Amino acid sequence: MNRQRPQKVASALKREIAQACLLESDNPLLKQLAITRVEVSSDLRVARVYYTNCINPSADRAMMARQLARASTYLMRFARARISMKHFPELRFAYDTDAEKLGRIEDILRQIKTPEQEP
Repeated sequence: MNRQRPQKVASALKREIAQACLLESDNPLLKQLAITRVEVSSDLRVARVYYTNCINPSADRAMMARQLARASTYLMRFARARISMKHFPELRFAYDTDAEKLGRIEDILRQIKTPEQEP
């Protein structure tokens, strides 16, 4: 199997799911989500969709997971209508903690760069 195929499918899925959440969904919580990355298994059967809440990072993650589970059928149908594949991957959603880690690292670097004010 072509090694680039999972990457191409992941890119297409990311684009379509992000569009469905941002532009097509009536759910206000889905409009707050940012799809950060999608990883597709080598056999194209499973797609792990990583997301974060870009508007309200402190929002309840359990509630976001429930909303995505409820909307997964809609998101799959939306993407399937725009991506032509014989077997469409199962979508599994996971909260992306990398953005939070990156934010903490940036804060630490800013503290190191700026000289401490002496009393």
